[in-house]
This record gives sequence, structure tokens and C-alpha cells, in this order.
Amino acid sequence: MKVKSNLKNLKRLKTYPDKFIEAMNEEGKEVFDKSQELVPVKTGELKDSGYFIKMNKNNKLCIVGYSAPHAAKVHEIAGSAGFKFLTRAADATKPGRARRIKQKLQ
Repeated sequence: MKVKSNLKNLKRLKTYPDKFIEAMNEEGKEVFDKSQELVPVKTGELKDSGYFIKMNKNNKLCIVGYSAPHAAKVHEIAGSAGFKFLTRAADATKPGRARRIKQKLQ
């Protein structure tokens, strides 16, 4: 698929075009926002510990995560309300991602 090919070519660049960085940050923010909807809330500590680090010319990643001491445990307990809340957020926002990024690059 041409979009995948173009994205692979972008990975080889030392710096990314501003439009690509902007598109990736929008996608990362979507994942973060969705994870905030899905994260289970008992005391609010886990939800409050959520963070989103934007991609920039020096940092080639968007990072979404949770820093509460119990974040990994809640994320990994099968059958719990929080099971894979961050993974589910990424999966929920995935449809159309390549298309949206491609549109931003035009």
C-alpha cells in the first residue's frame, strides 16, 4: 500500500516534515483522549497519572502512558474493567489513521 511505503520512507529521515509531526501528534492525542475515557477510576490516581508526550524534530515518538504505581497491574489484569485500557484506546483510534496522516501530508 502506498501510504505504508511513504511512512516507511519517512522513518529513514533524520528529521520529519512538520506536517508529519503535526499529524502524529493529533493521532497520539486521540489515543490519549480515548484512554482517558477507558481508564477505570476508583480514586482518580491512575487517570490523573496519564500523560502524552508530543513528537518533535528531536523526539521521533509520540508517547502515551500512565505513571501511577499500579498502572501496569490494572492494565494487565484479565477480566478487570481496566484490562488493556491503553491498548484498547490505540485499537479504537486506529481505523483510518494512515488515511488521516496521508491527508495531512498533502
